[in-house]
Amino acid sequence: MRQIGLALFVIGLLVAVMCGAKLPADPDHAFPNTWPVFVVAWLVAVAGLVMWRRDLAESHQHHDDTTSHGQPGVQTFDALRLMDAMTSEIAVASAGTDAKDPAFLDRLDRLMQEHIEPFVDQRQRLIRQLGLQKASEVLVAVAVGERLINRSWSAAADGYPDEANASLAEAASAMGEAQSALTRAMQSI
Repeated sequence: MRQIGLALFVIGLLVAVMCGAKLPADPDHAFPNTWPVFVVAWLVAVAGLVMWRRDLAESHQHHDDTTSHGQPGVQTFDALRLMDAMTSEIAVASAGTDAKDPAFLDRLDRLMQEHIEPFVDQRQRLIRQLGLQKASEVLVAVAVGERLINRSWSAAADGYPDEANASLAEAASAMGEAQSALTRAMQSI
């Protein structure tokens, strides 16, 4: 259905442009004699666009109902559980592992894959359930924390353990802010 809608949109748009670009056959007329074809092609393009967008919306709705791994989607109460696990894991990582240890990088990789990515994958559902303003407060804080975790990973990989530990401590603070924002947002719904 999506390909049909896209094809109708493109074909209708191309035909409408070609018909609209034709010069009038008679200099006394303001419009070319292809205006009926232009109108039909324009309507075909609009119908194709509607079909295409409707199919995209249905596929996004289906994607929201399942995660990228085919598991049931995360509800808002699960978002708080994910956030709790994420902040706990960051606190353990920042306190329990030395940035000089090669396991530090593995722990940060696991943190990103098991906690941050699943949370971020649910951003559309979080926006829909909390509203754009409240969800954006949470997601911005998570993005800051994610950036700091990546910075910590890079610093540790480059041999700067002090910078890695400092960045991870800042990431823990950012994720704490995200957790507070999520808790506030959930209390207000």
